Amino acid sequence: MIPELYLPAFCGKFYGISYTVFGLNAKILQQIGTIALGFLVYSTTQCVFYRHQQLLSHKSRLHYRFWKNIAICIAVLHYIGIPSLGVVFFQFTDYEPSPQAKGLTDLLEKFPEYIWVKYDPDVLIAHSNPVPPFQISSNAAIFVVILFVTFEVNLIFGLLFWHAFYLLGQRSDLSERTKFLHRKMLFALFVQICVPFLTIAIPWALFAIVVETEWRISQDILNLGFLMSSLHAMISSICICLLTKPYKR
Repeated sequence: MIPELYLPAFCGKFYGISYTVFGLNAKILQQIGTIALGFLVYSTTQCVFYRHQQLLSHKSRLHYRFWKNIAICIAVLHYIGIPSLGVVFFQFTDYEPSPQAKGLTDLLEKFPEYIWVKYDPDVLIAHSNPVPPFQISSNAAIFVVILFVTFEVNLIFGLLFWHAFYLLGQRSDLSERTKFLHRKMLFALFVQICVPFLTIAIPWALFAIVVETEWRISQDILNLGFLMSSLHAMISSICICLLTKPYKR
């Protein structure tokens, strides 16, 4: 699926075989994307966590074995809970063709410059419904989830990398070669983290901000953001091949 969104108006077109050939509607595609993105983000976080754990002494209170049950609960909450929230919030958002869309009137009142979408039946218009029990709009709820995940994951990455390099400087029981290998692995992980951060986290955080603040932004910039997101898998694979020794041979 390749979307072309006309933000800050919450409308756009969808391309790709999942939509045009298999006929999956926009809501299901957004929900599938939410689950896939959630697993991508938290599996990457788990890799960084594992590398950090390798540098801890077994006596450290931060070692996994001292809080295994809590760690499992946190992992389940993030792997299942956060993506499930996204799926539920998208369920409260309706995507309808432009001529019959119930959100068309509100859209044209806010953004009269988008009058052309009224005459394009391929354009889908999103209509945000209130999410119980707080009755906030589904768009606002999705916005909160995106910003929360972006802030939380970047904070965790920053702390884990900082502490990992700190431990490398403190561990006198490790040889210089072992420290070098750890640094090399951490650098490879860092680069692989930068790929989804630059190609997914930043563009989608920007999209969320544009929608919530109704910031008028060039369509070229929006299209560039979606292009970056679509290139994520290819760029990530190239980085793995270049930075991971077995693949370089």
